[in-house]
Amino acid sequence: MRARALASAALVAMGATTLVALPAAAADGDALHDLIISEYIEGSSSNKAIEIYNGTTDAIDLGGYTLALYSNGATSATYHNTLSGTIAAGQTQVYYNSSATQAIKDVAGSVSLSSVNFNGDDAVVLYYGDVATGTVVDSIGQVGLQVVWTGGTAGDATGSTRDRTLVRDAAVCSGDADPTDLYDLAGWTGYATDTFGYLGSHTTTCAAGAYTPAGSGDGGGTGGGTDEPSVTKISAIQGSGETSPLTGQIVTIEGVVVGDYQGDGGDYQLSGFHVQSLDADADGDPATSEGVFVYDYSDPVALGDLVSVTGKVTEYKGVTEIGSVTDVTVMSSGNTVTPATVTLPLTSADELERYESMLVTFPQALSVTELYNQARYGEVLLSSGGRLDQPTAVVAPGPDAIALQAANDLNQITLDDATNAQNPWPLVYGVDGQNVTSSTSLRGGDTVTGLVGVLDYYQSGGGYRVRAVGDLSDSGLVPGGVIPLFESTNPRPAEPEDVGGSIQVAGFNVLNYFLTVDDGKHDVCGAAQTMECRGADSAQEQSKQRAKLLQALSALDADVIGLAELENTPGVDTAGDLASGLNDLLGTDVWAPVETGVIGTDAIRVGMIYRTDKVALAGDFTLMDSSVDARFVDDRNRPSLAQSFTDLSTGGDFTVVANHLKSKGSCPAAGSPEAGTADDDSGDGAGCWNATRTAAAEALVDWIDSGAAGNGDPDVIMVGDFNSYAKEDPIQVLVDAGYVQLGDGDYSYVYSGQWGSLDYGFASPSMAAQVTGSSEYHINSDENPVLSYNEEYLSADEIAALYAPDMYRTSDHDPVLVGLQLTPDVHSCQVRYVTHSAWFNPRMGGGFNAQVVLTNTGTEPIDGWDLTWSWSGAEQITQAWRADVTQDGAHVTASSLAYDSLIKPGRQETFGFLGTQVDGVTAPGAFLLNGGYCDMA
Repeated sequence: MRARALASAALVAMGATTLVALPAAAADGDALHDLIISEYIEGSSSNKAIEIYNGTTDAIDLGGYTLALYSNGATSATYHNTLSGTIAAGQTQVYYNSSATQAIKDVAGSVSLSSVNFNGDDAVVLYYGDVATGTVVDSIGQVGLQVVWTGGTAGDATGSTRDRTLVRDAAVCSGDADPTDLYDLAGWTGYATDTFGYLGSHTTTCAAGAYTPAGSGDGGGTGGGTDEPSVTKISAIQGSGETSPLTGQIVTIEGVVVGDYQGDGGDYQLSGFHVQSLDADADGDPATSEGVFVYDYSDPVALGDLVSVTGKVTEYKGVTEIGSVTDVTVMSSGNTVTPATVTLPLTSADELERYESMLVTFPQALSVTELYNQARYGEVLLSSGGRLDQPTAVVAPGPDAIALQAANDLNQITLDDATNAQNPWPLVYGVDGQNVTSSTSLRGGDTVTGLVGVLDYYQSGGGYRVRAVGDLSDSGLVPGGVIPLFESTNPRPAEPEDVGGSIQVAGFNVLNYFLTVDDGKHDVCGAAQTMECRGADSAQEQSKQRAKLLQALSALDADVIGLAELENTPGVDTAGDLASGLNDLLGTDVWAPVETGVIGTDAIRVGMIYRTDKVALAGDFTLMDSSVDARFVDDRNRPSLAQSFTDLSTGGDFTVVANHLKSKGSCPAAGSPEAGTADDDSGDGAGCWNATRTAAAEALVDWIDSGAAGNGDPDVIMVGDFNSYAKEDPIQVLVDAGYVQLGDGDYSYVYSGQWGSLDYGFASPSMAAQVTGSSEYHINSDENPVLSYNEEYLSADEIAALYAPDMYRTSDHDPVLVGLQLTPDVHSCQVRYVTHSAWFNPRMGGGFNAQVVLTNTGTEPIDGWDLTWSWSGAEQITQAWRADVTQDGAHVTASSLAYDSLIKPGRQETFGFLGTQVDGVTAPGAFLLNGGYCDMA
């Protein structure tokens, strides 16, 4: 037995906690038989000191004593020091904080101790022996309580344990041997802050008695009694409510250690262990738990030990505990209990209270529905029946969504590791029992069956959780294993689903792709260069982000990609950077950006890149912003970008609109114009700014229908992050207008463990029949966020284990991919291009002579024309005839002259030009007449 007598035997037996500490005052025959704390200084800054007085007749060896500090209401010592040396009869010994003023350090024989680091609301205890097995000699304050104690006799300042010097009254003849009872400063006299003049001596009216160490049973000591305490059932301590009916009482329990979280080597994990009643000792009442947490890391225990524990019943952040432990006795080892069976969904929010601190098992298959907190807190969120749907992804906002949210809340449980520490390493709970790395991390939808662990509660961390490491199953005494075995039921996709078609269009929120590094100091981003930059915090992070993003864009294998969350700073071309990066990665020169420059006023914008060998620009881009339609509020929504293209294989025109609507967060601030409007969170499940997003969707429909999006072609694909789930108003506006939602029923994003799509493809009515397929490419939302480029909170070893330059966890959104098989448009023009001659002279360079014949194949006259094309080489026109020709880089525009601007049906116009070349001449792949595609002769 390792007994720690912290209070009198009578007090233990009574379970009393309402006594006030009253040190013994001198009376006839009273004598000092042991040490007392004679002075306490809690001054300014680090001016802190404790003085100990020997009022006995004998010199005392201090090596048998320990001074301990209990900070911030702790029930286990925060710091403790074994004392050394000898203190002569009638003398004092001063201990001080290492940073105290020199006036304290100059006291003869004074010593620095780490335990002299109190702040006025901490308890100080002097033990004979150590903190684990010793006997309390004297104390200041109350262990387990964080308050500033007051009272005592006024000297030149009111008595207080903060910002005061306290001197023990001369009539005090023994210490306060119960640091767990209520406390005041009776027997102390208070003096002003930084009073040091009383250090080094003590005055007493007590007689000097023979030295009798505390706990010896003689003299002034207060050793424990010899009666065996009665055993209280754990179920009686837990009771049937949220708090124990025995709170504050001293009890003795017996049970099996089912969870060992004492820690070692300075890592105190939870600083205690879970004890559960033997099956034979259970009370049979399903409303009362048979488990309890013991807050004690000083007395070693092992899983399966049958232990007897004596301590005080407390409630700490929602958990019933045994604290202020005075005795832990291991009675036997290798014991088992039967895990309690728990299933999801729960019947009520308080159902798990009856299993608190017990060993439990979930016999069903549970799915990973959230990994967001695994790297930060070691937590994985699990649910039954598959992952949880975001309510408004499957039902309309309002009563149905509210009901589904309530059901979701009852259908989840947190799987936790063995500690409440942040940023644990290594990370447990990878695939097949492995630790987490870039290749072994779980994905959303992976499953575990037959989970076994201890049911714990963490009030500030989300409530109930199962700790499946450090529990009894680790010992092999019950099934479950050391680490739960997750099955990879949702493996990583190596490539996107085949969506068919001759052209593929994608939408991708790339999560703050910035070329300007966010140094946290300079707000130089955004349209006005006054906003904080986002994304990578260092050049190394930016390089890693780019590498992953290029891999993802390459794997999409799309021909046009609408992008969201690109840096929107003047002179910074993020879309161009990605096009250039893809060309470098693939060894091609076919990717190009739609060159827009800054769009809107935000720090981020939408953008577009495309393959020049598959499509050609069909006219200029156009924007939807507040200047086009006031319903589209562009200081909340990012302006939408429309660009029309021509499919070079079929000649069909189509328009892509890239979007990024207002997010659900950052709700209207109190007092703002939007507060109290339809943009507030109404509690129906749609979140904030629903009205703003809905109005934007209405504006987009009208804009496209008016022919103002791109070149006005009615075949439109809208892609992007609409920040709305499928059953919410903005999406319904588009559906009601005849736009077909592509990939309906899948997901692209997870939030709070619930899954749905924020990212979509929508086809206009005329485009819908030309769609060959669509899908979300699940390379991001299923993945653990710690696998991204972000290095925050990670060590070099963690970064090496977790980062891979692959496409997984490039962003928090999954890209959407759409296949198109465009119906060839009926064109009103035909172009015949002829190179008459080409030459090259080593001294003079190369040149060529070409002719273009433009024929009106339509039924209406062409009155004025602009014919555009792009070179694939280094051709440069130097002279032209019968047309006004301009060239900007590879892009050429030939415009009609006044005298030949009219081309009647069936008639043609011919013009020619001379030019230079350095590597041969290649005929253009496509010609656009007034923005429309021409057939090639």
